[in-house]
Amino acid sequence: MIRKTGDIMIKAHGAGKILKACKCANQARCRHGWTLRYWADGKQTNKTFRDTLGPDHKVRYGSGKALAEDFQAKLLAGKRAGDVSFTDTKSGDVPFLPYCEAWIARRQAPGTRTTYTHTLAHLRAALAGKTLRQVADDREGGQAMIGGVPGTYQAKARIVLLGPLNEALKQGRITSHLLRGLTVDIPSRRAKVILATNDQLEVMAAKLGDRGLMVWLGAMAGLRMGEGLGVNIADFTDGGTNLRLTRQRMADGSLSHLKARKDGDFRDIPVPAILWAKVQDSPRDAEGFFFPAAWRSNDQFSKARDAAGLPGAFTPHHLRHLYASVLLTNLVPITDVAHFLGHQNINTTFATYGHLVPAASDRAREVLDKTYF
Repeated sequence: MIRKTGDIMIKAHGAGKILKACKCANQARCRHGWTLRYWADGKQTNKTFRDTLGPDHKVRYGSGKALAEDFQAKLLAGKRAGDVSFTDTKSGDVPFLPYCEAWIARRQAPGTRTTYTHTLAHLRAALAGKTLRQVADDREGGQAMIGGVPGTYQAKARIVLLGPLNEALKQGRITSHLLRGLTVDIPSRRAKVILATNDQLEVMAAKLGDRGLMVWLGAMAGLRMGEGLGVNIADFTDGGTNLRLTRQRMADGSLSHLKARKDGDFRDIPVPAILWAKVQDSPRDAEGFFFPAAWRSNDQFSKARDAAGLPGAFTPHHLRHLYASVLLTNLVPITDVAHFLGHQNINTTFATYGHLVPAASDRAREVLDKTYF
């Protein structure tokens, strides 16, 4: 509902009212600010917007009102969406869980939002009923929450706790928090390679039927599961000798940019002739994709793994480990392997696969023996 009183426009409902609290005869031309009065957290809140100065340093009458209306529109949209950032900006008593969910929703990368949402699920029971201020003041409780999630989630759990608190600190909702420096038990990143024979890979691919290409994309190109599910026939270039990877398929079936990359980024991966042959023989849809958007099931992979006689620890990611181990043990430089795998930091590759690189001392001794005979 909109009501007009004199020169003052008043908007009701959840967006509050815009008015001038002064008693000037000509409020449209006076220098007092425009006030947006609205309710948040059960309290009435006032936010004032003053008219700005133009390039000529003269007052731009009505510009303060326009600013108030812009904020009012954001306020209304935020309240309808449940965005707690539009509640009382001086209050640390808002519930932590919805505030954290809104913080996660503002992350740009879909994969990041999914990861943080899954991480929050592990913390939800411990955070139930707690406010921002309560979480901020409980260092011991924060450390206990991080220690209570699986090891692979601990680093993300710390981000999910500290990220919203740091934002609340910037907004003035809290004046400080005690969760900086919380420790995380970081498990070893060293890959445990489970070797699979060609015959076992063939059994797995056959068991998966139309989805069997997933096995070969992992073992022969080192693709993550989501990357493999997003491959299109058009991604193969140079007569099928190169795979230009540009996307991955998310858990919800949508397509997105590569992990830790922006739209338009890609990586080129050399492709063996046998993989190109299998690609050409694999069914695909009218748009050239090999896998349906809805398929991302580990259950089917597990059945194929069991049929091949591989241990239960063998997951789709072990195909990627197998790919890296084949290259490194055959002296492909680890810097090149890092590029093919899509690692942004070479330290990640060293931490995960460094133990697979033949000892430098042995290679040096062999070279010296051949040189100085």
